[in-house]
Amino acid sequence: LADHTRGVEAFRSGQIDEARDAWLRYARAGDIRSMKLLGDLYSKETLVEVDGLRVPRDADGIPVDAVEALAWYTLATHYEPEVAMGPEDRTAQIISEETLGSLRETMTDKQVENAQKRVHYLLASSGSGYHMLVLARMYQRGEGLDKDDEKALLFYNLAAKRDVASASTYAEALEGRVLTSSKKREKFQEEFLNWQPPLPEDYTDETPYLERLKRENDEAAQRKLREALERTNRIPPLLIQEALNALGYRAGAEDGVIGSGTRAAIRRWEWDKVKKSKTMSSEDKDAAVDGILSAKEKVELIKDASKREHPKSEYTLGLLYAEGIGVEADGEKAVKELKKAADELAIANYALGMIYINGTNGVNPIEPNSADARYFLGQAYARGFSPALEPLRQIEFEKSR
Repeated sequence: LADHTRGVEAFRSGQIDEARDAWLRYARAGDIRSMKLLGDLYSKETLVEVDGLRVPRDADGIPVDAVEALAWYTLATHYEPEVAMGPEDRTAQIISEETLGSLRETMTDKQVENAQKRVHYLLASSGSGYHMLVLARMYQRGEGLDKDDEKALLFYNLAAKRDVASASTYAEALEGRVLTSSKKREKFQEEFLNWQPPLPEDYTDETPYLERLKRENDEAAQRKLREALERTNRIPPLLIQEALNALGYRAGAEDGVIGSGTRAAIRRWEWDKVKKSKTMSSEDKDAAVDGILSAKEKVELIKDASKREHPKSEYTLGLLYAEGIGVEADGEKAVKELKKAADELAIANYALGMIYINGTNGVNPIEPNSADARYFLGQAYARGFSPALEPLRQIEFEKSR
């Protein structure tokens, strides 16, 4: 139901930045004319739909960006709406298709590759099952993206998981050709179960901003950031959903699938985190509310749920402090959070027992204490957590020597 006319009105009034934001919102909702207009905007073409007006070169800081332009022209050309297209949509699609070739001629192979990555990101990160279906078709047909049947099958299955009925039929037809061995089936199933929407990525060439970023961040800082991100990915989607529900953000069914309902809940949580900020502009706030949890946001969400006495979040936060994942390692904070969860979760008692066996590193370290370890492991085993038995036996063995 998106309507690009709000952006048209803003453009006619000279508010080009507002026009861009409106078209971006509608394009992400599937409006082909908005996609085409964004392509025009970043290539500084004459906007036919807006009385033939041309974008001024210094328009609200909007740069000429061939990668971004090609990404939006590609989407406008190959996007298939859920409802029948009107004549204006068809015209926008034809013009976009005609523009693609001439634009690609002026671009490097790397720029074209980056534009394809941008197309993938825009569709895959939306949380929309229908966008997953569109992405799968583009991969299967090799239209706008390099042909890749394995990726097509993955996104057909992700679309089907999000209740897009036709996606199951496409997936079944493709599966036999792609999954030709049990090993491939196992690998595909693992990839499907562990799939997460892509994080925002830099898709432009070496801009002054990126060059400055490289100068300001040395290799060690970058490595530390990547490691923190990889380790926070161990926080399962199911726990994210449970934490959101515990905080009252209505993530829907706790099924471990980050679908549109969960994304909407994440956006509501993100908005509550930034809405009162006096240091962020309105544009920065809108950008922060993207429905995609960064490594830092995952930790903040778990912290918030822990404050609401959500046992699994208390347990998870305790482990984060114990191992220094996304936070500074702190033994006392780890023990505090795990003890809060211990009344409800046997595994929290087990974690406490192991901490008192091995001790912790970082600030406020916990020293090994066999009596405390024996107590918490005993609590875990008494509540049915059988892995606690082996370290209990080891403690008793060492005590008897």
